[in-house]
Amino acid sequence: MSFDFRIGKIDEIRSYNIDIVEFENQSEQRRKKTSKKIMGFSIESPALTDAGALAWQAYFDSMEGPFTAFNFTYNGETYSCRFVGGLQTKHDGGVKRITCEFKVLP
Repeated sequence: MSFDFRIGKIDEIRSYNIDIVEFENQSEQRRKKTSKKIMGFSIESPALTDAGALAWQAYFDSMEGPFTAFNFTYNGETYSCRFVGGLQTKHDGGVKRITCEFKVLP
């Protein structure tokens, strides 16, 4: 199943899984837990009608939140993703916007 909704704002998230141990003398030891980078997206919808907000919520529910993977296409590349955490609906003067985060699967 693909995530095929209009997006108002998208932020790319890139990170590495690094373990940092701090010692009493203020020195640190760092090690990579994995050599793979961690990638994800933070998404915000454009202004939505009630029906548009319900469609986003229905998609999230159909994926059972972070349980089921889905495809997401960004800049011509397709990623297999899962939701991270919940779906947040913002209400601002009668305008609804939905925000969520995806984690790209290895």
